[in-house]
Order: sequence, then structure tokens, then C-alpha cells
Amino acid sequence: MDGNNSAYHELLGRGFGEKADRSGWMSALSLAKRARAEFETAVRLDPRNFSAMQALIEFDCSAPGIAGGGEDKARPEIQKLSVLNAAEGRYAAGNCRRQKKDNEAADAEFGRRWRCIPNPRI
Repeated sequence: MDGNNSAYHELLGRGFGEKADRSGWMSALSLAKRARAEFETAVRLDPRNFSAMQALIEFDCSAPGIAGGGEDKARPEIQKLSVLNAAEGRYAAGNCRRQKKDNEAADAEFGRRWRCIPNPRI
């Protein structure tokens, strides 16, 4: 495996996350931390890998602090993504709100996302 390939680290992180979802809580905790580490590595290797950034943000918004997640970690990542691509940043913010069951705020963020895209095709 090419250790410098961002996409490979993203896929490995997704695999750890899937395995964590199907494991007992002790194993899940360790696997979740490994998933986050892989997402971080993917983003570090390619800061324009928006899929990996979305995965890291989604992890942070959904995982508890004990597993390495937390909304406080997601906010700066959403900000970084917004600077690179406003539409991707709005999508990440909306997805985070959706995971927190704040559907009204999520819908507002998703609506703002469309306004960031010039001539969107629907």
C-alpha cells in the first residue's frame, strides 16, 4: 500500500468505522480512534480531498469525545473546508446539524450550499 495516498487512508478509515459499528464497545472505541487517525492522515496528505474532510467532520460530529470525536473538533475543520470550498463547507455544517437532530438548522445550511454553487444543475 502507498502510505502517501490520501484516498487509501480515507478508505482505511471508513473500514475501521464500519468495523467499529459492528463491534462491542471496547473494540469499537479503539477502532473509532483508528478511523479518526486515518481520516486525519488522509486530510494531511491531501488538503483538497473533500471526501476525506467530510468523513473527518462527520466522525467528529457523531462520535463521542471518549472515541476522539466532538463537535468542538468539527467546527475548525468545517471552517477550513469552507475556506477551500464554500459549498462543501455548507454541506459539512448541514450534515453536522442533521446528526445533532437540528433539522431546521441543517435545512438552512443545505439551502445556503446551493447558493454557493454557480448555475447548479438540478
